[in-house]
Amino acid sequence: MTEPVWQPEFKAKLVVAIVRIEKELPGWWWSVGSCSVSAHASIGPDIKGRDAHLLEHKQFDEGFHADLGQPAETGEALEACIDTALAAKRAVNDAAASTQGVPAEQAGE
Repeated sequence: MTEPVWQPEFKAKLVVAIVRIEKELPGWWWSVGSCSVSAHASIGPDIKGRDAHLLEHKQFDEGFHADLGQPAETGEALEACIDTALAAKRAVNDAAASTQGVPAEQAGE
């Protein structure tokens, strides 16, 4: 039996992703993990965070997840979650703006 190939993590990418989520999605929870099979991450709005209202939407209540097959890094998985969550947040804000007649760029403020 051969040992699975599991690359070492480059922590700088994870640090960059953590700084990004704290800046772009403040008040969101996040978790990461890594094993011989994948690097994975999950994020979502915290019930007491500024985006708690988004929990009314199923996709936000379920959170955003990435499970990248090895070779991969947890920083990459976290970045993928952030990108998906920001796109979903923009879509919700755009939909709210269109029903209220507010320009989309002002809806997210």
